[in-house]
Amino acid sequence: MEYPPVSVVMPVRNEERHLAESVRHVLGQDYPGPLELVLAVGPSADRTEELARELAAAHPRVTVVPNPSGKIPAALNAAIPETTFGVFRM
Repeated sequence: MEYPPVSVVMPVRNEERHLAESVRHVLGQDYPGPLELVLAVGPSADRTEELARELAAAHPRVTVVPNPSGKIPAALNAAIPETTFGVFRM
């Protein structure tokens, strides 16, 4: 059986403490098909953006996109067009 590719979009803001662990859990899924993670990073008062870029540099399945407004709908709108697999509908 061939599994469809999955794109996970994660809006993040002020998540320095939890971001690395969250990314590790998403990438650690045992899904047998292709999986990517797009981090939509909003303005943060901590090192969230820097950490997100470090994670993307270390993991080829992670991409970072800016979310200047910091709002979740804007994060989704920014991230979805940047997914490799696009929107998959059954």
